[in-house]
Parts: sequence; structure tokens; C-alpha cells
Amino acid sequence: MTQFTYDENLFSDLYKEVYGVRPRGGEWMTATPERKQEIWNQLCEAHAAAMDDYNREQNGGIDMFETLIQKTVNYGARTYAEAVKWMAQTAPDYAADDPIDYLEYEYNLPYGYLADYR
Repeated sequence: MTQFTYDENLFSDLYKEVYGVRPRGGEWMTATPERKQEIWNQLCEAHAAAMDDYNREQNGGIDMFETLIQKTVNYGARTYAEAVKWMAQTAPDYAADDPIDYLEYEYNLPYGYLADYR
């Protein structure tokens, strides 16, 4: 007996996670269970690759941000926290409500990376 691991309820969400848009039409709606499993497996592989890319980008963002923090300390900030504060002060006006959030976004840091500096 063939075991299927795909989930009809999650297909659209997973597709959007990988491609940024919801699926429209396409083969999924009329596919046999076996074909749906093939499509699902391909989508899961694409998702894993997309997550690897995302993690690499965030790690690069962390490296870049930490380098900038070190430069800021070298320029006179006494502590890491002070360096973050100085960088937050350079955020554009539209980010005035939450400059720490802006830094996380701007430098592609993981959400909450700078939570201790709010």
C-alpha cells in the first residue's frame, strides 16, 4: 500500500513560502494521488533549498552587522550596546518608531537578534 505524505490543506501555504505567491490553477487540483505526492516532494525539496539560501543570507547579514558593530566600537563606542544605539540613531525617519526593528530588517538579521537592545 502506497503511503502519501502530502497535505491538501498545506499545499498552498508551502507553495507560497517557496515561490512568494499562491498557486493558481495548475496540475495539483486534478492530479492523481501519486502525482500529487511527486509534486509535493519536489515542492519540499525546493523549500529546503530556499531555506538554505535564506539561512546563508542571514548568516551573511550577521557577519556584516557584527563587523559594523566592531568598527563602531573602534570609532569610540564603549560597549556593544552603545554601538547598537549609535547605529539605531542613524535609521531613517520612517523607522523612528522602531529603529531596532529597522536594523534587523536592513541588515537581514534574524527576527529578535537585537531584542536585548530595545
